[in-house]
Amino acid sequence: MGGCPVRILLCHECIVFRYGVDRVLLLLARGFRQLGCEVTPLGQRFDATSEGPPFSDRVLRMLPSDPTMRADVDAVTWLAGHWEEFFGGGLRPDIVVTAGWPFLSAVALFESRGCRVVYQDHGIIPTEGYPEIGWRTLQLLRELKEAFVPLASAVVAVSDFVRREQSAAVAAAGQRVELIANGVDHA
Repeated sequence: MGGCPVRILLCHECIVFRYGVDRVLLLLARGFRQLGCEVTPLGQRFDATSEGPPFSDRVLRMLPSDPTMRADVDAVTWLAGHWEEFFGGGLRPDIVVTAGWPFLSAVALFESRGCRVVYQDHGIIPTEGYPEIGWRTLQLLRELKEAFVPLASAVVAVSDFVRREQSAAVAAAGQRVELIANGVDHA
């Protein structure tokens, strides 16, 4: 990469050193930094591991919204209201990687502001057997995924099952859907 480094924004509710989506995002941050990219995580919760070098150039912390079904809407409203503060003056991200909640609705905002969005699909578990609040939350995630993932520049599924059964089912016609399986270091 020559000239100005690629600016990458990683969006997720929490980016903490543990397992699952959070761990994958930390590994991505480390890998992007090693490639010379500018990396900015955006989330509501962080730990010391994800806040310092070599993982990020700066950290954007969104205040947690009320624990309601509106967190996704709150995230878009917050982002739109803080856009110039965080991304003005040449700081607009070139690529946004979002792994979902509460940034699914933000795909449209990022794309409209000239960012290429990669949705990292970790899949949504089945709803059978969950109490009503759990079922409603999972159903909302499915609806948001169906509405906003087709607007992303690309979709990256973390397993062949997720790619076949979920990513391909919500992708727009001709939308790029790739498989990048989580590596051993993810465990």
